[in-house]
Order: sequence, then C-alpha cells, then structure tokens
Amino acid sequence: MPFFAQHADALDFRGMYFTNRQLRAVGTIPGVAVDLASGRNGPGAGRLAYDATREALRYRAPGSDTWGTWVPAADSDELLLEDGEDSGSYLRVVVYADHLADSYVEASVLLEDIYQNDVAAIDVVAADALAGKMVTYNVTLWNYGTVRLSQLKFWLDGAVADLEISENNVDWSSPTDEDNAVAFPDLAGHGGVDSLYLRRTIGAASPADPEVLNLVHCSFCGV
Repeated sequence: MPFFAQHADALDFRGMYFTNRQLRAVGTIPGVAVDLASGRNGPGAGRLAYDATREALRYRAPGSDTWGTWVPAADSDELLLEDGEDSGSYLRVVVYADHLADSYVEASVLLEDIYQNDVAAIDVVAADALAGKMVTYNVTLWNYGTVRLSQLKFWLDGAVADLEISENNVDWSSPTDEDNAVAFPDLAGHGGVDSLYLRRTIGAASPADPEVLNLVHCSFCGV
C-alpha cells in the first residue's frame, strides 16, 4: 500500500510556508476530507470509494480507467490515495473513522483549477502591465518524506510562454522537456529544502487574463 509522504507526495511546494494547492476538491464521501489533490490529476471528476467490508479507501483520477489500490482506513489518520494508472495523480485525505459509512459508498470528487494562491503572490498593477514588467518569485521545495530525493528536475509545459525557471536566481532558461530540464541538488529527508525561482515577462499592453496558469513539471527519485 502507498505510505503517506513516501511516494510522489514526498515533495511539497510551498509559498509563505504554506503548501501550494493547484486544484480545489469539491465533493467527498462520509468520513473523508480531501486535504490536497496533486496538480498532475488535472481538472475533472475523479472517484473516491470506501468499502466497509475491507475497511479501506481507493481513488481513481479524472480520465483514468483504473482504480488505485485499497488503502486501510479503519483508524482516523491522514492517508495517500493514488490512481491506479499514474501514482503521481493522488489525493491526500484526512479520515474520520467514526463517520465512515457502514457499507460500500462511492462519489465523484470534482477537481477545479485554482487561479489564486500563495506562491504567485506578486501582483502587477495596471500601469506596470501597460508599460511591461518582469516579475520574479520563488517556490520553496520541501522534502515532506523520510527518504532522500535525488535526480530532481524541473521543466515547463510546452504551452507556457514568457516564463523562465532557475535553480540559483541567476541562470534562467525555459526547457520544455525532461531531457533539457533544470537539475537541482538532492533534498535530504525530514525537511530538506531548496528554492525554485520563476520569472515571468509581461509584455507592454498585455491583455488581462485571470486564468493564466504556470505549468511547471518535475521528476525525482526517492531512495
């Protein structure tokens, strides 16, 4: 079974010391509160199920045809529920055992994009947008798990424009695949930290768009 903070959820993205949430979860089942949905899920409707006979939970991400493994949920606890096709698509949930159903129950979990969060906290006023502006901010990378994270890489989605990333706030690039990704040092277990720097160029007289997302991908190995 997947252990909490030992798989893809070991790497936490924080702004102002709070976890960055890219998706908002709407809907659940009795006794289960969704604490975090990984960005890899993408927007859409996932499925969450509880089987009282097994005393276990499982999850299926939006667009997936395969349920994840059953995870024991007899006790109140914080659990990791992974999709059956992609372990990077997961829910971190809080279980309240006294309120779990006494039979099989299943429900949709609607995942919606969040356009405002604590990571991109720097706003741009109208006068700056009219003249053009370059905005730099950073995301704290936090190893939430117990094992060292190595081969840590970051790159941008091919659909992103005018965005750059850096490991040191000096050397900037816009890689769009893992082969050319920006490499980061290992993160030690139990709270190893580093910073990912992002720089966006806002062209003069750019139109306002409240739904522009920063699509940043990452990969790492846990040993």
